[in-house]
Amino acid sequence: VWKEHICYKYLYLTELSILRRCHTFFEKYWQNVMAQNVIRVPQGCPTVEKAMDLAVIFSERKEYTTDDPLKIRLEEGVHEIVGNGKRVNVTCSHITFVGKGKDQTTIRGGFKVENQQNVKFEELAISNTRGGDGLFLRGSETTVDVLKCVVKECGNTGMVVGDGATVTATQCEFMENSQYGVYCDSANTKARLNDCK
Repeated sequence: VWKEHICYKYLYLTELSILRRCHTFFEKYWQNVMAQNVIRVPQGCPTVEKAMDLAVIFSERKEYTTDDPLKIRLEEGVHEIVGNGKRVNVTCSHITFVGKGKDQTTIRGGFKVENQQNVKFEELAISNTRGGDGLFLRGSETTVDVLKCVVKECGNTGMVVGDGATVTATQCEFMENSQYGVYCDSANTKARLNDCK
């Protein structure tokens, strides 16, 4: 009853992380959630920004790896990024953002990754129509994979890669962006585009 009718319906993971200290049931349930390596939006967290905040908490309590990353699963529909210049700062390594398909899951806003490793974006549409970049990827420690995504209609550039970042995009589309589809600069920057448009 707790799990099906209260936890799933009324408690986001943020609340659960607080409640786990006050009752043994919540602690056990929290440990079960942590073992799954998944944050679901909107079921577990209402927004992408809150999921990223929760991912920081998860990363402080558990070490994620290339083979065992933390996943943020985004359901079908449009997910609006509202704060911080309409952009989510990815502040953890070994994290994957997964949608239900580039025709079904859309992020309205952008992502910034700076000096984080093993960050992945899979099966999403990213559209930052409010003047920003879709993906802003910088720093010599940055490694990012983009798989089966479309980055379109951004007010600036679809994907910016620079300052020594390493990025691989596979089966992606970069289209209808105001400035560039993909923009790369600086020494030691590597951008591999495999089967992209």
